[in-house]
Amino acid sequence: MKTPLTDYKIDLNAYFARLGYTGSKEATLDTLAALQLQHQKAISFENLDPFLNRPVLLDLPSVEHKLVFSDRGGYCYEQNLLFAHVLHRLGFVVSNLMARVQWGSEDSEITPRSHMLLHVRLDNRPYIVDVGFGGNSIPEPMIMNRENAQQTAYGTYRCLLIDGEYWLQLHTDGGWRRMYRFDLTRQHPVDYIAPNYYTSTHDDSHFRHSIIAARIFQDGRHNLLNNRLTTRYRDGHTVQKMLGSADETQDVLLEVFGVRVPDVAAFQKKWKQLAQGWEVGTRPAVREPVHVIAQGA
Repeated sequence: MKTPLTDYKIDLNAYFARLGYTGSKEATLDTLAALQLQHQKAISFENLDPFLNRPVLLDLPSVEHKLVFSDRGGYCYEQNLLFAHVLHRLGFVVSNLMARVQWGSEDSEITPRSHMLLHVRLDNRPYIVDVGFGGNSIPEPMIMNRENAQQTAYGTYRCLLIDGEYWLQLHTDGGWRRMYRFDLTRQHPVDYIAPNYYTSTHDDSHFRHSIIAARIFQDGRHNLLNNRLTTRYRDGHTVQKMLGSADETQDVLLEVFGVRVPDVAAFQKKWKQLAQGWEVGTRPAVREPVHVIAQGA
């Protein structure tokens, strides 16, 4: 099994070219915010490897090849390991963290630590940075331990300190929803190997049984869940389109999300298996993530 390499250095020029980023490289809040948003515009969240029974490799050469040099995206471990490496190289003070995802769970439920996020300390202020939470990822650095909501162009968030843990929350049509909870225990790249293996291979993981993609664009967000493409505009209106075939879904993945399906035959076969449930109007025999429409996203 490959393990993360902490001494490897990715091609920063290639990364910036992938993002289309030509701004400042100084370790400032403006640089951090610009990179966090541009990363999510350029590199989509997607789970095609777990969905197609392909390994998710977390060593930096593999992550670089997939997210920088290929027409692919990735999920939280890949996205945030890459972004953390870039920030370190630019001189930011970054710590890797783990969170318990609360999306779709009861507030009192203790979920496993399965989500990677980043803690950045800048000008003596602590920020949460996350480019890997899919359709509701925070688009800019999030100040911690603050009662006031932080309005962004793509949603309203807040990060509260509750009983010794930090809670990241998103304002939705139904009020404030908890995204995930975490503490400041620093994680090392090796700490992500086991949860990544579970998330990408265990039959209980929804990433194994659903097609998921998300991308920010200038006017809103694109989200794909199985055969449903949802575009939420910043002005509040939403457009949905149901996709009628594996071919159409592949086209959407490439044209909307910039993601090329790595194994077309396997994708076609698994898409058709899922579609059998859609055609008869029943839920597919797979575990699906909760789909929540976020205000302003």
